[in-house]
Amino acid sequence: MAVSRIAKIFILFQAYNSLSSCFECSKEFVETHDCLRSCEYPAQPRVCEYVFSAKWFYSMSSYCFDCPVRLDDCYLEECVALDGSARPVVVTNSTIPGPSIQVCEGDTVRVKLVNNLQNHGALTIHWYGMYQEGTNWMDGASMITQCPVVSSSSFTYEFKADPAGTHWWHAHSGYQRDDGMYGSLIVRQAREVEHNGYAYDFDLPEHVMMLADWKSRPALSTFLMTESPTRYVISEEQTFSILVNGRASEVEFFDEDGNAFFTPLSTFEVEEGMTYRFRVISAIFALCNLQVSIESHPLTIIAVDGSEVRPKEVDSFVIAPGERYDFLLKATAKPSSYCIYAIGTSSTECVDDGAAILQYKTGSYATPKCQPGPPVPESLTDTPIFSIIEAHAIANQPTSQPTNQPTNQPTSQPANQPTNQPTSQPANQPTNQPTNQPANQPTSQPTNQPTNQPTSQPANQPTNQPTSQPANQPTNQPTNQPANQPTSQPTNQPTNQPTSQPANQPTNQPTSQPANQPTNQPTNQPANQPTSQPTNQPTNQPTSQPANQPTITRSGS
Repeated sequence: MAVSRIAKIFILFQAYNSLSSCFECSKEFVETHDCLRSCEYPAQPRVCEYVFSAKWFYSMSSYCFDCPVRLDDCYLEECVALDGSARPVVVTNSTIPGPSIQVCEGDTVRVKLVNNLQNHGALTIHWYGMYQEGTNWMDGASMITQCPVVSSSSFTYEFKADPAGTHWWHAHSGYQRDDGMYGSLIVRQAREVEHNGYAYDFDLPEHVMMLADWKSRPALSTFLMTESPTRYVISEEQTFSILVNGRASEVEFFDEDGNAFFTPLSTFEVEEGMTYRFRVISAIFALCNLQVSIESHPLTIIAVDGSEVRPKEVDSFVIAPGERYDFLLKATAKPSSYCIYAIGTSSTECVDDGAAILQYKTGSYATPKCQPGPPVPESLTDTPIFSIIEAHAIANQPTSQPTNQPTNQPTSQPANQPTNQPTSQPANQPTNQPTNQPANQPTSQPTNQPTNQPTSQPANQPTNQPTSQPANQPTNQPTNQPANQPTSQPTNQPTNQPTSQPANQPTNQPTSQPANQPTNQPTNQPANQPTSQPTNQPTNQPTSQPANQPTITRSGS
């Protein structure tokens, strides 16, 4: 019994040391709070209060001292190292990402936002993923659900933490989110009500992974340079990177001896044999999809966008801006350091790749080389991305449509081709109908008197004909085949066959017809034209052709 008690005390001591070290390594954005707890069952909701102070700051400032030559200086309070670039940033409580809100489902979240922006800009915070039932005015959409919080003032958000899952918050005015004002919002449940609650050992607060794209210039400056490029800016002087929890290694620093140093990557610690729940959030601002994978470790997806899903084991997954994925990781590899990859897919606007470190507590602490990352399979890059404006324009604008063309005509109908004609029908080949006779055409009408024809119709121009289709060119016709040219037919072809027709030939005549010949009936044709046919015009010609007339002679056969 004494041995059992000693073993229990040892296990508790080890767990305390583990939790303490994890909080120490992630203190830059995970703060201890009364609401950061194991969620009770039945639920015991609490009121969780926070204060967010937003201000402009500078990355790689004097607060960083000798970072990264002295690596410890990169973790000093108020040192915003990022990827090593120095630029103005928007910080929340002096950090990027801002404070992580981690509560239980049903808690009341109360956040006092203090606007200390030195440029007197207004701001709001959007709580991404929250239902806001009965509190839509707390949603944070500037000038939609609330007036923005003006400079040197404050506003208190208060809402119910619902639903459970992995969510996030970000500034919702101007480019403040892209300049660094964002953070995670985690709403946990009691394990008793989770479908996968007992599939993992730990759901640690520091195992939240936020991805963000980063530029060495302020977001507004980058946007304006994109909209109106200037020749006086050297693109090589800019850096682009993917931050993982606000860290990347992009800018190179040198000491007095010429040795190179980089800002550190984010590190996630695990213990061999344990299963951990990771939560990944894409705070990407651009149209950038990232393929996330961990070297030598399969991942089991258990939740997407805050909703639980049936567990699925994968090698990697692709996450788009605003999306969230929860996965389980079994620490069963050889204890060492492994790369966590966030690789941009080629079909999107990713400027760079991101990386972080998965560190076994009992393994080597040597930093692995994680750049360049593994290539993204082509199957994950074959989907182009369109903006909603472009998609709307494509859906509502006809493609290759003549501006003065009437509608309701099949777009694949070749010039002078009768309606309901099989596309494999050779040009000018009759099938119970003269081939040059258009649909709804009185069979015996003189060609100079059609009805209901727009006067602006070009000669021999079919309705709704794609502009790329040659005039009088049938479908499936070889490109070297003349339009409406009979294939292997004798010169004594009956009416509607040769291209050298007289001017009084019926409509839909080949392009050798005089230029002033109207197509599909001229406008001066009186209505109800009699159907009496000229004696030399065949109507409903039987399929049996004259002796010298081939039947459905296919070109190229």
